[in-house]
Amino acid sequence: MAEFIKSSTEVILHQPSGGDWDVYSSTASIYLINLVMHIKGVDGAKELKLKKYHTKSQGETYFLLSTSPDVDSNNATDDAAILTQDLAEDEYRVCAYAQKVQKNDSISSEYSLIKPATSGYGGYRWQLRSREANGRHTKVVFDAAKVPTLVSVKCGMWGQDQYGTSCTPFVIEVNGFTAQTSRFHTGNYVGEATLNVPLPLNMLVKRDDGLLYTLGGAGAGGGNFVTTDKEQLITGKKTFSKVPQVTAKPKEATDVATVGYVSGLLNAKAPYDVTLDFKVEALAAGNWVVYSNMEINLDNGKKLKCIHIDNTQPTSANAPVKAVFKAIPATEAINAAPTEQAPTFFDTYQLQDEEYLGTLTYGHILNSQLQDYASYKDPFHTNQYGTTCTIKEATQLRISISELPAAVSKVSLKFDSSYLPKTFKASMSGVGMDVTSNVLTNPSGNTPLELLFDVVKLTGLVTLDTAQTITGAKTFEKLPKSEATPVDDHELVNKAYVDSLHPKKESSLTIFGSFFDNKSDGGTWISYSDLKISLLNGAHLVPIYLENTAASRATEPVKVIFKVSNTPYVANSVQAQAKDWFDTYVLKENECLGSISYARVLDIENVDSHNYANLSRPFDEMLVKRVKDLADMHGEYPMIKFTVEGLPAKFSTVNITIATPNYRTNPPYSLYVLATDGDNSYKSKVYNKDDDNFSADASNLTKLSIPIGLADPSLVTLHTQQELTALKTFKVLPQSEAVPADDKDLVNKKYVDEKVGAGAGTGGAAPANMVTTDTAQNITEVKTFDKLPKSSVEPTDDTELVNKKYVDDASKKVVTLADAQTITGVKTFNALPQSSVEPATDTDLVNKKYVDAKVGGGGAAGGNVMTLDTEQTVTAVKTFNTAPNIGVLPTDKKHAVNVDYLSKVFAQKGSCDVELLISVGVGKNHTGSGYFTLGSLSYPKIQLENGKWLKFIYADNTTASNVTNKLKAVYKLVDSLEQYPTAEVKPTSFFDSYHLQEGEYLCEYTCSKQLDPLWELEAIYDAPGCPFKFPLAFHNKTDTKVRPFFKIEFKGIPAPIRECLLTANTEGGVTKNSKTYAKMTIGSFSTEYKLDQPLAEPTTFPLLSLECYEFVSTNIAQTISALKTFTALPQSEATPADEKDLVTKKFLDAAIAELDKRIKALEATKI
Repeated sequence: MAEFIKSSTEVILHQPSGGDWDVYSSTASIYLINLVMHIKGVDGAKELKLKKYHTKSQGETYFLLSTSPDVDSNNATDDAAILTQDLAEDEYRVCAYAQKVQKNDSISSEYSLIKPATSGYGGYRWQLRSREANGRHTKVVFDAAKVPTLVSVKCGMWGQDQYGTSCTPFVIEVNGFTAQTSRFHTGNYVGEATLNVPLPLNMLVKRDDGLLYTLGGAGAGGGNFVTTDKEQLITGKKTFSKVPQVTAKPKEATDVATVGYVSGLLNAKAPYDVTLDFKVEALAAGNWVVYSNMEINLDNGKKLKCIHIDNTQPTSANAPVKAVFKAIPATEAINAAPTEQAPTFFDTYQLQDEEYLGTLTYGHILNSQLQDYASYKDPFHTNQYGTTCTIKEATQLRISISELPAAVSKVSLKFDSSYLPKTFKASMSGVGMDVTSNVLTNPSGNTPLELLFDVVKLTGLVTLDTAQTITGAKTFEKLPKSEATPVDDHELVNKAYVDSLHPKKESSLTIFGSFFDNKSDGGTWISYSDLKISLLNGAHLVPIYLENTAASRATEPVKVIFKVSNTPYVANSVQAQAKDWFDTYVLKENECLGSISYARVLDIENVDSHNYANLSRPFDEMLVKRVKDLADMHGEYPMIKFTVEGLPAKFSTVNITIATPNYRTNPPYSLYVLATDGDNSYKSKVYNKDDDNFSADASNLTKLSIPIGLADPSLVTLHTQQELTALKTFKVLPQSEAVPADDKDLVNKKYVDEKVGAGAGTGGAAPANMVTTDTAQNITEVKTFDKLPKSSVEPTDDTELVNKKYVDDASKKVVTLADAQTITGVKTFNALPQSSVEPATDTDLVNKKYVDAKVGGGGAAGGNVMTLDTEQTVTAVKTFNTAPNIGVLPTDKKHAVNVDYLSKVFAQKGSCDVELLISVGVGKNHTGSGYFTLGSLSYPKIQLENGKWLKFIYADNTTASNVTNKLKAVYKLVDSLEQYPTAEVKPTSFFDSYHLQEGEYLCEYTCSKQLDPLWELEAIYDAPGCPFKFPLAFHNKTDTKVRPFFKIEFKGIPAPIRECLLTANTEGGVTKNSKTYAKMTIGSFSTEYKLDQPLAEPTTFPLLSLECYEFVSTNIAQTISALKTFTALPQSEATPADEKDLVTKKFLDAAIAELDKRIKALEATKI
């Protein structure tokens, strides 16, 4: 299907501008006939023939055109399907429509294409008709937007029923190119005129925007293209996928330069000492990277051939080895490897023409983590060089060459296909800056590869993409721009950064006025005119653009652009702009954005602006009315408010004229200005009718100059009295000619010289009776100080006076007899200090008497002190926060025992039966539905008290959905387990005949559904061997309670379980188990560990307890089945409540006493 070319191109058939039909009948018609268009084809121009057409609506007809030679335009039919049908390769769809140019023009009902004319002129026709004789150039437009590369158009005309004498010429217009017929006659005869418009082939091109443009000429778009033979100024950005070539040598500073020209500048700085570092990243740590056939190309068309090289093995070298290079033409082949020479060879070798001395520094010298290969000496010609690399990236080889005539532009080499790197690159230094080559990523082997250097970056020019230090002064006629945020103190900052530290303050001026008492027109309106605003820096705030919203219709502040100017505002010079115009306007230098709030925005209930535009200009004439009878006509009502952002200085003066030339009888009763600047505000003097010349009259208008006192209170001013409370440091001393009159006044040098210095104020030597500050003097008279003199000098002589600090510091170093002091230094006593004071707190020191009384004199311990090395009987309870360690075995029944002893006792019992039960609680699905998430368990790891692990080696292969009874598994004791141990699955019959090997044990396990019927299997986890082979997972859609989930029963286990490590699956990062409990049962004893939170992976559940050793516990209910003999009777304070409860002596004595009492009572009744 042929693509439509999106274009603004049209084929327009019309009369020239200003022409007319020159006919006299309202029924006069002109028909356009035999329209022929040609487009560009591969083998020449092709005619577009009419295949079908359809009139969609009046004034709009569609053609289906084709370049097929089989199409006959005379057989075209009306077919609505052409509007939507797919087009063949040679088909195009074109729309034609009529346009009226003037109101007199008419589009006739016969506007559309009709069948061949009966006049004998074949083809389809388009009718134009005028309502009256002077109708003008109705035109027909054939939209060629869907036709590619139009090259020619031809059209005929035919007049019918014309009563005029002739028609004006007819015009064909394509892309601004026009051609026209001569005038042709119409009337009672048929006439025809044809027009050929030859358009040059290839005159239309398609740009990236999809539109067609004309190359050259005067057509539409003709000036939009770069020509090959004209001088042009290109203002738009051009991006080249291929770099343009320039042969001319640049002359002017703005001329484009070639790489060759830049290289010349670079080579003009030769000779260079060049260092090449070859950096490698191995595919894996320890891999070899080996290459050969290295050639080094210079930027002057030469390349370097290594002709001599030091024969020291790379593994033996502990310093760079020498080599000699020769410059040869870049096209010359290198057919021989360098000659190996002894190190002394280079000491006497004389370099020949175009020979250069260099060095090679092998990898292990550059980095100790690289290992060189002994026989791989160099990478030149067919020799090889290589290293292993154990770090991510390292410099593998360094080649340094002195006195080169040009910089290196390219290095080529081949990698050994068996020893390839992951990445490989080179960097060049020593020519004014560092440059890095392209990176070879996963290069192929045995193929020449190139590392390229951008020589433009080596010229000393400032580059766009490399770090550089600029040492010369740079003067910018236009300031450079940057969007980067500075992070270092040395970085330059942009205006946005400075503004962010010092945000622009918003300043405002509000003019308030009041009304006269009378209710006539004079008491309805107040006005002002000729408003001008000045700033403290002497500049003027001049409005240049104002939003065109009328003051009487504004519902919000309108926008305004101010300019800070040296000249004041000129009346009626502000330009009105639409509201949205301000959205795209970019402020220029010295311009500020602001707003104006009219009276109705500020106080709509009381005041409004005049609806006449000439009386609602805020800087020229402003008339404000009251909207109702005001209770207080003399109240303060806002007339207008100006707001500005980022003023360079504060407001200083508002110049305003009371009333306006057109409303002289409507001055305000009073007027004042309220100014704000950030947090500061200032209200001016209130001017009113009682002031001289305030009221306007027919001959004179009052002009006010209102000062604004908005000086920043934190700034020192020139003309106001201020009190400075902070220190001011002057690098240049301030000057004053004022003579001090008060003791507090500062004095100048002249005053001091005249008072205390000789030489008539020249600053000479002080009088003999004056105490100076900078000379040594002997004061023989008493000086009395109302305020003590100060000194920071440390005294060094016994006769020198000292300051308070010296005395205080010295006092702090003395131990006193009566003061409480903290002694931080060590005090060594040759004779022990004595004290008779009885210690009262734990921190008090004690004397010998106190210690002897407490722990016994003469070294024997007292009765209430526990010793480390003597035998004692402890009669009171001792509570240990940390369990005491007992390292000896008990030999008496009264001795305390450790866990190791208990383990040995347990081991002597041989084995035990242990049950491990895992219970799980689940949470609701995170989507919020009633669906409950999975309970799951996988790969349980169990460790016994004796340190051994249980490794499950065989598990039943019955799938979870088919389990009806307990299943069997075989495990063995091992010293360690992998992270996720898995068991081999076996059929149920396997376990009936399997013979356990040494260290193997049989156990039974029960799955979730058999433990609690509420568990429902998750189908995707219906696998054999769960949870030893695959995860065990069930749903519980009923509740979130903790329910039995999985149970293992061990028979004859050699030790109790110390801990188990449990893992739950996760789904989408969410742990399935919300709670997990593990419980171990041995006989009648059990111990349980509860995890009331989502199960992490893996989590340890400690289970070992002394209860497991079947000792009598003090805090749990137990059944004692063996005989217990007590040498000391047990005691109890509990009152028996059950017939089976044992009783105490107290309970029995009370019962006997009660019985005796009842017997005596019975005996008394018998008497």
